[in-house]
Order: sequence, then structure tokens, then C-alpha cells
Amino acid sequence: MKSSRLLSILLLLQTRGRMTAEDLAGELEVSVRTVYRDIEALHAAGVPLYGDAGHSGGYRVLDGYRTRLTGLTSGEAEALFLSGVPGPAAELGLGPALAAAQLKLTAALPAPLRAQAERIRSRFHLQAPGWYAEDDPVPFLEQVADAVWHGKVLRVRETLELQDPSGAVVAVVHKKLLSLRDAMTVERDGQVLVTVKKKRLALLREVYRAELASGEELEIRGDLIDKEFDIEYEGERLARISRKWFSVRDAYAIDVEREDADAAMLIAIAVCVDRLVAKEHGHDDH
Repeated sequence: MKSSRLLSILLLLQTRGRMTAEDLAGELEVSVRTVYRDIEALHAAGVPLYGDAGHSGGYRVLDGYRTRLTGLTSGEAEALFLSGVPGPAAELGLGPALAAAQLKLTAALPAPLRAQAERIRSRFHLQAPGWYAEDDPVPFLEQVADAVWHGKVLRVRETLELQDPSGAVVAVVHKKLLSLRDAMTVERDGQVLVTVKKKRLALLREVYRAELASGEELEIRGDLIDKEFDIEYEGERLARISRKWFSVRDAYAIDVEREDADAAMLIAIAVCVDRLVAKEHGHDDH
């Protein structure tokens, strides 16, 4: 659009100083003749720019002239406030400069765009990934962003109920689908009993841990892929999980060895580990 191109010419001249018609045409990917017409249009609109002839000539705006940011669309203004990285800027000693720049940008925006920019800055935090770390996939990010922006309540998780022979629910397993690090929780009567996740820095073999609401921790170790593993507390085995008695690949038995143990919770922990391991190794089809 011509109006967008006129604004681009003005901003280029303000930020780069003197530019020839050929330079402007190259930046905007238009013909030199089009640049001449746009310069005339800016003259007619009262923009104080002038041209110098000769080898070192070109167009430039009058010193001290600055345009207001009336050319920004709503989306462009919002994107500007998502592009800030205050953490790295502060580490480089540029924190105050970044804050001052954002303040000046906010003051230059028209009132409607200013309100939207402040709104997005208050609701979103952009965290850049580390240089040597792989990006973690974040499913449903677009839906979450939309819910945050419009003030909606959002709850996204996978739920599985464990029932006793009479049909009563003895435990509920939840998987947080939006978590950056895979984890599952076991609940009873609306209260979290345990959170299951992979243990970091485990040597040689995979080890998962189950963090109880009481603060205690159980460890799950063994051949997790082939479903031959133990649930332990401080080195004592509470339950053994095995499928050696079954011919069906996804079937396994859970032998609870301590009479005073919470059998339903241990079964739920085994289910959590099975789901998390299957997802990690790319065969989460159950």
C-alpha cells in the first residue's frame, strides 16, 4: 500500500539520514520513478524533506523532525512489546536503556494502541531459549495465548480414573498437556497425592520419582520400557511391576508387597510411569 510505503520512506530517512532515490528504491523493492512520486507526495503533505544534487546528494528530512507512530497497526504495536528481552538486556547493562526506550515508544503511540501495548506487556513474558538447549515443544500455545489475552479460563489435561471392583473412584490420574517438562499427578477427593516425573541426572538407567504431598519421595527404577520395574521408598521395595506373566504387550501385573501401603496410589504411580515412558520413547498410543 502507498501509505505504508510513504511511512517506510520517512522512517528510513529518519533513521539512516541521507539516502538516494536508488537506495530507497532498493530498500522498498520499487522503481526509482515510484520513489520520486512518493517524495512529491510527502512534500505535498508538509513533510520537511529536501534533496541535494551531486555525487554525495540524496534526500533527507529536516534535522530534528520526527514522525509520530500513527502508522502502526494494532498487531504491530503488540508485537513490539513482545520483542523485548529484559533479562539479557539487564545482563549486558542495558536494562535502564531498554526501559527508557519502551517508555518513549509507549508515549509516542496513539491512545488506543498504547492501551493494547500495556495490556500485552502485563500478560505475556517472552523467554528466549538457551543457545545450546533444544526448544521444548509447547502444544496448544496458540489456544493458551488466546485465553490469556481475552481473560478466559482454560484447563487442558488428560484424565484417567482408577476404580475399585464396585466402581468407586479410588484415584484420578492427570497429565498436564501444557507442561514444558512432562509430569503427571495423582489425585484423590480433589487433592493431589503425588506428582510423577523423570528424575534428572540419573546414571546409566532411567529413573522416575514420585513426590508425595507429604514431602516424601518414591523412586521408580528398572527396565521401564519392558515394564519390569520397582517402586521403592528409601531403598525398600513397595511394589513390583512385571508383564512376564502376560503375552499381551501392554498388559502387566502390579504386586504390592507392603500390607500397609496405599495400593491404589502405587497402581496409579505405575500407570503414570507407563504413560510417561511411552510418550518419551515415541509409542504413546494407549
